[in-house]
Amino acid sequence: MKKRLLSLIMLASFCVAHAFASGVYDDAGTCSMQFLKLGVGARPLALGGSYCAVSDDTFGIFWNPAGASRIQTSEYGLMYNMWLSNISQEVATASFPLASNDTLSLGILYVHMPELAGSDIFGNSTGSFNAYDILGMVSYSSKLSLPGFHWGVNAKFFEEGIEKERANGYSADLGILYQPVGSKLSLGMAVQNLGPATTFVKSSYSLPRNIKAGAAYRFMEGKLLSLADINKPVDEQLSFGLGLEYKYLARYSLRAGWQSKGSITAGLGAQIKSLYFFDYAFAPYDSLGTTHLLTMRVKFDNVRRARPKNTVEAASHLLGATTSFVYGMVINENGAPVNEAVVKVSKQGDELLRLYTEYDGSYQTPELPSGRYEIKAWKFRYEADAIMVKIAASEPIEADFTIVSEKLDNFVYGKVTDAKGTPVQRAVIELVQNGKEVAHSVTNIDGKFMISELPFGIYEIKSWTETGSMAKPKKCRIAKGKPTYIELILK
Repeated sequence: MKKRLLSLIMLASFCVAHAFASGVYDDAGTCSMQFLKLGVGARPLALGGSYCAVSDDTFGIFWNPAGASRIQTSEYGLMYNMWLSNISQEVATASFPLASNDTLSLGILYVHMPELAGSDIFGNSTGSFNAYDILGMVSYSSKLSLPGFHWGVNAKFFEEGIEKERANGYSADLGILYQPVGSKLSLGMAVQNLGPATTFVKSSYSLPRNIKAGAAYRFMEGKLLSLADINKPVDEQLSFGLGLEYKYLARYSLRAGWQSKGSITAGLGAQIKSLYFFDYAFAPYDSLGTTHLLTMRVKFDNVRRARPKNTVEAASHLLGATTSFVYGMVINENGAPVNEAVVKVSKQGDELLRLYTEYDGSYQTPELPSGRYEIKAWKFRYEADAIMVKIAASEPIEADFTIVSEKLDNFVYGKVTDAKGTPVQRAVIELVQNGKEVAHSVTNIDGKFMISELPFGIYEIKSWTETGSMAKPKKCRIAKGKPTYIELILK
């Protein structure tokens, strides 16, 4: 009797905590494994839980597994959430792009509480006990043959424990995502927690099945993202979520969200070298308290999809023997990806092929014979950017491009090389005015840099590296009507 009562109390606490603002519902409290409803990832939670139509990072498998097929590099994630009533939630995820358009992802979620004091029906102490939930997940996603469609599936295995009682089971999630090539709109839909009922202390409970759908639209050349989601859990009323995300200087994100259950959420994001992502979410739950959630994601930029794009596979026969390929990203002056940008590959002035970037600004050529190539990227109303690459081994070569909008004029951009003309990566760029630093940046893998949103005026630009190499400072004028280009040589 004691064990049964404790188990039911713990089970009910999860149901109440998750449905506190949804009002009275006929099927409330009829489902077990309520921890499956807990959100994962600081970014989606800061956006009011509206993530079904984006879901493009390693945490996205908890919202819509279809989005993981758009991940281009190996990615790992860690999350810590101090939830309500001292309940802790920890998550670890990993996503691995495979050959073709497939992505394999793994996830583990652990929810636990501090030790609880037990007692019998007469109030006598029976000692302390623990309660926990654990979930392991394998996710697979890919593209459909229909342009713009992605699909994904999760296989989940879980266990819930209270004192000596245990309940375990399995379930599946199915998801689909659609974003037409070149479109600013994306749509998503997922069905979650499909599986048989679980038995806990001789009683059987259904899983908290949920149907969700969402839409996302990108404004201001990708700097502003708006999202909306709708959810219909089997044991709760219909709920809605809205979210807004604004990118500042391409590295920082401001986020806000709203849920129809009554929560207003907010959060921040920052990235370092496009490889390290740190996110924070703040979510108040009225009288129940406030949650603070932190996540970190790490991308391994040297591990990408080793495949040619479908748009250029037919051109492979024009290139003869193959040894390697070139891949990279095309972004604008704000660091936002530029989709449908033209990427042209030429050799000794002769064009070999051209292709177009995907929705996330990525491109990849077919395999190319050894030799020197000029690769040029451009788009209508953008200034072109070109790079010379040399293929002499079987290792793929990364070449990223920054193409600048013609309407933008208050910025300085350029390149840093050594005395031999070799591009210098991670060189520090400092912009000084009247003896004070105004802005700074770091060169990318191609030695390129750009500093935007500068007031008009005269500046001094400097560059150096951690090894002590320095460039001769140069004067530059930021004026209306024309971007300023500067080349710096380290000595």
